[in-house]
Amino acid sequence: LGLLTGLRSLDLASNSITGAMPSQLGLLTGLRTMDLASNSITGTLPPELGRLTSLRGLDLAENSITGSVPPELGLLQGLTRLDLSSNSLQGSVPSQLGQLSSLRTLDLRGNSLSGTWPAEVLELPALEEALADFLPTPPESDLPPPPPPSTPPPPPPPPPPPPLSRQARCRRRQASQPGGV
Repeated sequence: LGLLTGLRSLDLASNSITGAMPSQLGLLTGLRTMDLASNSITGTLPPELGRLTSLRGLDLAENSITGSVPPELGLLQGLTRLDLSSNSLQGSVPSQLGQLSSLRTLDLRGNSLSGTWPAEVLELPALEEALADFLPTPPESDLPPPPPPSTPPPPPPPPPPPPLSRQARCRRRQASQPGGV
């Protein structure tokens, strides 16, 4: 498998594959997409996956992968989609995923992850969707709110004038009458 260095796409989804992911997958440096979803893959994610710097999409959903999310995945600078949902991953989300500047979708639902999203991940410029079970569901999105508009809001209206006292009202009425003070 490691000799297929020119391989661009590896799609073996839904093929009843069992066993651990071989570390030799890290030798497929020309790989742009890897889809091994919906199999029976066990064991931990090999840190050698961090060598797949041409990878744009990585889908390992619906397997039985254990261990933690390897921080080496943060080396996959061109990755736009990372789906590790429905596995048995534990631990926290590594802050190194905040280096994935092209990442648009990150799905970690259906695992046993703890903690919260690292700020580095939520601040990714291209991130459109970040999904995980360890967070309460916010009203609209897991993403931070958009920046405020560039034009400031108009100032509030001035307060109404204070009410006139009875004596001032009487003076005002007298001044408006012909022949008044």
